[in-house]
Amino acid sequence: MPSSRLTTSETKGPIKLCLQIASRLAEAFDWLLDAYARIGESLPVFSTVDNLISSHRQDCVQQILSNIYEDTLSFHQRAVIFFKQSTWTIAFKTTFRTFSDLFGDVTKNLQRSKELLIQSASVTHFQEAQDARLLLTREFSAQRDRHQEQQRLAVVSWLSHTPCDFLHVELQDMRHKYPDITRWIFDTVQISEWLRKDGPSSPILWLCGIPGAGERILFSSITDHIKTKYPNAQVIYFYCKEKDPVRDNFVDVARSLIAQILELNPICIHYLYDKALNSVERSLSSKVT
Repeated sequence: MPSSRLTTSETKGPIKLCLQIASRLAEAFDWLLDAYARIGESLPVFSTVDNLISSHRQDCVQQILSNIYEDTLSFHQRAVIFFKQSTWTIAFKTTFRTFSDLFGDVTKNLQRSKELLIQSASVTHFQEAQDARLLLTREFSAQRDRHQEQQRLAVVSWLSHTPCDFLHVELQDMRHKYPDITRWIFDTVQISEWLRKDGPSSPILWLCGIPGAGERILFSSITDHIKTKYPNAQVIYFYCKEKDPVRDNFVDVARSLIAQILELNPICIHYLYDKALNSVERSLSSKVT
């Protein structure tokens, strides 16, 4: 069958990629093999499909096969997205959810398709199954989104971080009024060296000066320069302020940076949510490890 050859060719690459990456961690490799076993159990015996194709239910059978193809690709799409993250091993060890949380809708849909073929369902039964499939997909997606949003709100409440956006905008406005005020900093050897594309000799750039000398203006300019020069870079920042109780201590710096990391990398939500649940305090403090 042409569709069978198409399915094989388009899933062989993702299967190989996922297996190669997952093999770096024994637990992940075992999980992936188990996932393929579960999917295999949900697939029909394709050698029996040819007879059904030639029956009066040809359109229904072709739609079922199309559904199986779509569900198989959906599994690999989610798996590839997960395993291609640079921090997937950390996520797997600390935040990995159950199989049903990630792919429950896929296995249910595959099992339903298998049952339709085995039962030689009527057209009416087939249409009911199609409606149920669409409903399951929508419900699974909506439930996942609600759950993630609830977790995100819980983590944000636990972090109780001090946002830096408004102060950064104020500094941007000031620089727009005086566009040349920070230009000199980018002509220095230290900044040129630190901003090299192939990596600086030292990852640390230390700007210091007396209070009121304009360090924050320079810092905001460098932050925006990095975002412009390296659009794929993930930039987080914090503005400290002496004698400000929410800007002069490590805990508040950490809260803000963690919140920004969460916004850039939503995969962190599960790890942080577990931390928040296991914490005896309503908000993150220096006592939390």
